[in-house]
Order: sequence, then structure tokens, then C-alpha cells
Amino acid sequence: MAFVSVTRLRAMPRLAGWCDEAAVAHWTTDAGADLPTIVEAHARLGAEGRLTPVDNPSAAHTARAFAAPRSAVGRSLALTPDNRPRRH
Repeated sequence: MAFVSVTRLRAMPRLAGWCDEAAVAHWTTDAGADLPTIVEAHARLGAEGRLTPVDNPSAAHTARAFAAPRSAVGRSLALTPDNRPRRH
């Protein structure tokens, strides 16, 4: 099992009430392959992502029309690998 923080375990059951849009997607790559760009990840989430149930879904959630990614001034949109140690 992958490492899961206590904070995440406490937050996940509450997300349905907090969020009006949510989706997840599973993406694997070959070792050494480049990570997708944030634009590629956004497109794949919209096309292949699984909608997560929320209590009050927005029209965008229902239509799978997620807002395009944007960055704050001085912040990158580049994805970085999650290199945290995993518990098995």
C-alpha cells in the first residue's frame, strides 16, 4: 500500500462536501520517460478521468469541462515526480 498521510485520511471523506468538482486519473509511464506537461495531464483528466462523487456538483463537473490550468505569478506549471518513500 502506498504511503498515505494522516491528514489525507482525515480530509478525503470530507471532500464530497467541500468540493463541487473532482476527478482522478491513473497515469503510468516507462522508467526514464518524461512526465507529461500540465496541459497534457489536464486534457487526459478531461478525456479519461473518473469523476469523483461530490454532494453539489457544478455544471462544469457534470459536463467534464474542467478549467484549464493556470499558474500564479512566478510559479511553474511543470509537473514533478513524487519521490516520497513508499510503504509496502
